[in-house]
Formats: sequence, C-alpha cells, structure tokens
Amino acid sequence: MFGKILWMDSDGSTLVNPWIDDVQKRSELQRKNIESLKNAEPLEGAKLSKLDSSLKKLTAFMKKTKSISSKEPATLLIPELSKLNVLKFLDEIATNVCEAKIKSSDVNDLVVFVVHVSSLYPQFPDLLLTELKKQFPTKKSEKIENPVKFKVDLKFLGELILNGVFAKPGMDLLGSALAYLVATDAGEFNNVPLLLPFCKQLFFDFTGTIPLSQNDKIPDAFREQIPQLISPVLTDSNRKAIVNLMKKYFDDLIKHVNTVRVKMNKIHKGIKRQERTKGDATQSDRQAFETTKQQFDRFLQYANDLGECLGYETPEMDEEPSDDDEALTKQLDTALSEGKTLLWPDKDSQMFYEQLEDVVRLSPIKATIAAAVADEGDVEADVTEEISLTVAESIDTVDFSELETPASVEAPVSDEIEEEENDEIIEEQQPPPLSASSLPEKPTIDSMYHPQFIGANITDFLENLSCAINRDLIDKAASHFVAFLNKKGNRKKLVQHFLHSPRDRLDLLPFYARFLATIKSVVPEITNQTLNSLLLKFRQMASAKIEPPKKEKGLRVRKTDEAIFLSRFLGELTKFKILPKAEALACLRSLLVDLRSYKIEMASVFIECCGIFLYRSPDTAAKMSVVLSVVQKKIFLFKDQRHKILLENAYFSVIPPEESQTTVPTRDPLHSYISLLIRSMSSNRKGRDPVK
Repeated sequence: MFGKILWMDSDGSTLVNPWIDDVQKRSELQRKNIESLKNAEPLEGAKLSKLDSSLKKLTAFMKKTKSISSKEPATLLIPELSKLNVLKFLDEIATNVCEAKIKSSDVNDLVVFVVHVSSLYPQFPDLLLTELKKQFPTKKSEKIENPVKFKVDLKFLGELILNGVFAKPGMDLLGSALAYLVATDAGEFNNVPLLLPFCKQLFFDFTGTIPLSQNDKIPDAFREQIPQLISPVLTDSNRKAIVNLMKKYFDDLIKHVNTVRVKMNKIHKGIKRQERTKGDATQSDRQAFETTKQQFDRFLQYANDLGECLGYETPEMDEEPSDDDEALTKQLDTALSEGKTLLWPDKDSQMFYEQLEDVVRLSPIKATIAAAVADEGDVEADVTEEISLTVAESIDTVDFSELETPASVEAPVSDEIEEEENDEIIEEQQPPPLSASSLPEKPTIDSMYHPQFIGANITDFLENLSCAINRDLIDKAASHFVAFLNKKGNRKKLVQHFLHSPRDRLDLLPFYARFLATIKSVVPEITNQTLNSLLLKFRQMASAKIEPPKKEKGLRVRKTDEAIFLSRFLGELTKFKILPKAEALACLRSLLVDLRSYKIEMASVFIECCGIFLYRSPDTAAKMSVVLSVVQKKIFLFKDQRHKILLENAYFSVIPPEESQTTVPTRDPLHSYISLLIRSMSSNRKGRDPVK
C-alpha cells in the first residue's frame, strides 16, 4: 500500500531506514486486519452447522488454547479453528487468550489469532474485552500483582485497538489503564518500566509522534505519509488525550530527576568539603551519596528512554556539582591573604567593625553580684518577653536552588502593589514607645551636642546615646552602661530604645550595631533580644503577600521607612557578625523570591549595606554571587525607573561597572593649525580671512 522511502547516501548508495520500514509494515498489517474484520462473513446457520462439533476434537482444541505460549504460538491453531464449531466455547477461549503465558514478542501472533476468531464470531471481541478488564486495575487502591504480565497485556490491548478488534470500549479501557499508571506513580515513578514497552512500540501508531532519534533521519516524503500511517481507528481527541497525559507524566519525571540530582550534588559537595577540611568524609555521607546516585542514574535513564519515545529531549543535568564555589573560595582566600582583595574599603572601616572595646574588665565579680541583687529588688521592672527564633548558622543549609532556576526569575505583577492586611498588622505590632510619664522631662539635645556619659540615670544615658555618632563616643557609652547601668530594668529600656530608634536616623545604626557588638560579651541578652525582635519584624515583612495598594499613602510611607530601617540595621549587625552570614543570605533569599513593592527597597538597602562584605567573604562569596545574578536579571523586568535605579545601585555597590576608556582622536599638525586659527578669530573679523 505504501512505497518504501528511499534516499541516497553521500557515496550514492541507496539507504533504507529500518524504523520507517517497520512502521510501514505495521500500518499495512493493521489496515489489512481492519478491512478483513469489516468485510468478514460470520459463521451462521448452515455454515456453522457444517463445522465439526465433536466433543473429542473440541476438548483437544480447548486444551491447546490453554497452552498458548512462546513455544506453541496461537497462529498454529488457526487451521484447526476453521474446521471446528467453537460457538459455545468462545468465553473459555477468551479466558485462555487473556491468561496466555507469552512474551511481548509473541503478541503479534496472538493478535492474528484473535482477528481470525473475531472475523468468524462477531461476539468474540465483547467476550475478550470483558476478560481483559479483569487484568487491569481500576482503583488507585488496587495494585498490579504481576508487572511482567501487565506490560504484555497493555501492549496486547493496544494492538487489538489498532487492528480494529476493539472500538471505543477498548479505547476507554486503554485510557483508564494509562491514567491509572500515571495517577498512582506521583513522586515515585516506578511505573515507567510498565509504560516504556507500550510507548516504544505503539506510541507512533497511536499519535504519529516520531521518536527523538529518528526525527533528524527521516525524509520529508515520510512526514507527508504520517496521516495515512496513523491508525484510522483513533480520533483526534483520542490522540490528543494520550499525548497530553504522557507529556505531563514526562514533565513530572524531569522535575523528579532534577530534585534527586540537586540532593545528590549537595551530598557530594559536602563530601568534598569534608575531604578538604578534615581529610575524609563520614561513611554515612558516602553511603547516602551512593544511594542517591543510583536513584539518579535510574531515573535519568527512565527520562531518556521515555523522552526518546515521546520525542522530547531530556534537559542537561550535571551529575557532578560545580567546582566554581570551591575555586572562588580558594581564590578569595588567596587574594585576601596576599592583600590583593580587601574585605573592608579602608583601614578606618576595618578598625570600626573588627576592633571592639574590651568592656569585660569593667564588669568585675562584685559589680555583677550587686547588679543581680538590684535586679531581684527591682519590682517595677517588667521582664522583657524573650523572642526565640531559629537562626540559620550554616551557610550550606541556605537553599538557593529555587533562585538558580530560570522559573524563579518571573516578571513582577505590578511595581506599585502593596499588601493591604499587613499595613494594619505591622502598625498594630509596633511595640509602644516609652511613655513620657515614665521618663523625666529633658530638653531636646542638639545634634551638635557633645554627649557626656556620667551618672546612673538611664534616661540621660539614652538621650545622649542618640548623639554618639563616632567610634570613641559609642565606645564610651558601651563602657559606661556596662560599668554603671547594667540592671534588668535598664536593659529592657535599652532594647526598647534600639527598636524604636527614629526611622529617619539611619546614620545611628552603624554605631548602635557597634554598641551591641561591644557589650555582647558581658550582656548577651540585650544583643540577642534586639536581634531577634528585628529579625521577627523583618521576616513578617519579607513573607507578607503583596496585594493592591490602599489609598492611605501615609501607611505605605511608614511601611517603607520601617522596611529600610530593618534592612539597614540587620545589615550592620551582619558586618559585626552578630547576625550570622547564613541568616543574612536567608533574608536576601526571602526577599528575592517575591521581589516587589517595598521588598525592592529592603533588598537594595540590605545589599548596599553588607553585600560587599558577603561577596568578599570566602564562605559566602558563591551564594552571594547567585543573589547578585538574580538581582541583575530582575532589573530588566521592572517598568518603574525608580526600582531599576535602586537595584542597579545595589548591584554596582558590590560589583562596580567596568570603566570605559574613550580614545580621543588625534589630529595631524595641519588640521591642528587650522583649528587654532579658527578658534583665535576675533568676532569682528570674517572667518574666511585667516583660513586663506
């Protein structure tokens, strides 16, 4: 029916594609069987009565149908079948056919036998379909008892549909069988081996999808014949349903393979780190890596085989983790040790963040005991509610895989979106400022005032603290607090002072952070309570859902000021190593996942404040580079020019743009002289005179 598709090799020899030849043969056989069933003359009346009905021969024939196997193919029974009247034994034949112990390669012989029986007895397909339904599970709770036989039955069912034995009821059974395999395999993909034989041998016949390896090999003449090669039994909706079902299954499989790959690479990276730092990795880690690698290899092979049948390429998946992180770490270590790269921009900054005042000497044992006694007698002082938060300590535990995928870089919905509910929540959750009645009235201190830290009055101390805007003054303040004001009530007021610092006085935050870092060795609870409170507010704002803005602009302005304050304060605490660098990366990650509205300001301020510190630290350089790459990609997604500028400034504060060199063209002496004459002309002379 179809001519062989031939083409010429480079040397002029004629080539035949075996796959195309096999497809054409199957299509011709299927159409031949469909026509034979359509034009068949069933055995009825006189024809049926002429056939042999002796019990002896029928019993012998039925025994042979029970023993159908690879060694005794069903096609050998066709001559004998044509001589016998098996009308009363059709249901038993159907049962024996469904229970035949055959291999996948023997299915075609069994199909020929079934086609012959169906052409003689029209009622046989219905009986056979009833028996086949018993072989396939219909509920998710049911399990496949014999996977090997299930693969053969699935192919057998598909062949019977393609050869015209079953019509719509057969397609319904096939659809439910495929849907069962997909639905019961979510997250495990143990049913791929059951689907592969069906897809390899019959997927083209059902859908017309060319296998991936053949896509570039077949000529255009074959592509034009595809509509005629596809089985006419199926409708377009049938083909589309099968394609969509398998495409979704393949996509889910790819996601699962990638998940296993990320897990495997993470374990492998940990093993490399242990080998680099400790000399060897633990046996449990090595065993976990081997187990995960075996899973990855198996699922990757599944994906390649299934993608070959469905015509989809499997994305590239590196089995080994990139050594860029390790190389970058070594490079930074070397550069920092040799002085080629500096962690701080200048010596003053280095001294500010690294050389802290020693206040332990100012807190002798007697003073500590006296403070404890005073704390017990201080009835009016309320116990500050401690906030317990889980803070990331290990940089390896901060998962950036979501940011590294292209799907994470999505276009923002709107640059002006704000979150409605959290406006009110954040306003309500602001801790109340210290009341005026609780503190003695003092005149406002001018910013040029030189503070004096004397006495034991906490109110005077806090007012003077807002004017300590250099390193010496803030160190004196820390020493004074440790020596004279270290009481429970004063500690509570100090924490509240930091949390309610004016949101427009961002210049105070570096000095407040130094104050907290200085007293941490003596009064760690102040530092911890302040950090946890700031971190809690930050997480609330970073995780808030963004919704259309409210009309009250004042709330949005206060919310933005609060966001900037939190980011700047936490950034300064990061540089003093109060906030772990791992938690700082986690904060940035939480903002980049949904970078919109006020979160843009938060991310920009955070990066400008401590981005270069994280980028030049060997242990965080790799993940900080991921943050910067995501920021760079997201810059182009915003329409608001202000947001673009904020992100660009943040990015270039860490990685300055390359200086462009402009080449000034040089003139020859003649042109230089002419230019000099023209410039030296007076306004009352004509331009043509000196030129002449």
